[in-house]
Amino acid sequence: SGSSSTTSRHRETRYHSTGTGLILAPCLAVLMHAARHAPEYLAVLMPETLELALTLGTRPMTSTEEDRALEAAVLTGNLKLALVILDGCLERDGGRSLCLENMNVLIGVGDWAARVMELLEKGVRTPGQGGSQGAKIGRAAAGVVLKVDELTAKLRQSMFPI
Repeated sequence: SGSSSTTSRHRETRYHSTGTGLILAPCLAVLMHAARHAPEYLAVLMPETLELALTLGTRPMTSTEEDRALEAAVLTGNLKLALVILDGCLERDGGRSLCLENMNVLIGVGDWAARVMELLEKGVRTPGQGGSQGAKIGRAAAGVVLKVDELTAKLRQSMFPI
């Protein structure tokens, strides 16, 4: 009897990585929005956090049923985090530092969001994408694609003035 209660308690308290991703992205989005005027934002915070959002948003999740049910929410949270960061970059320096110093991350984020939109258009569903969650993923991915386009257009205009 003592052994079964220990096993049951262990099952209740085990670590779930999806829960961390579910909480981390929205918290980072708020912190990044608040820090957008910090001197370290463009050089340190922005590229590192944008790369984290890309990494967490593209990683396969664990196969437990509980974690898979939250996959859509984690994807949406990381897309929204990327959107907050891209918006902050546009606000601070027109996206110049991101385009000139971290173009590979910018292209990666744009490709990721475009791929998410492409899969949604084909009808592919992420586990946990019921109800309004599918629309949230689509809106967040579209927002990221538009911001990346805006950033790259600004860079092209500054490099090749008409």
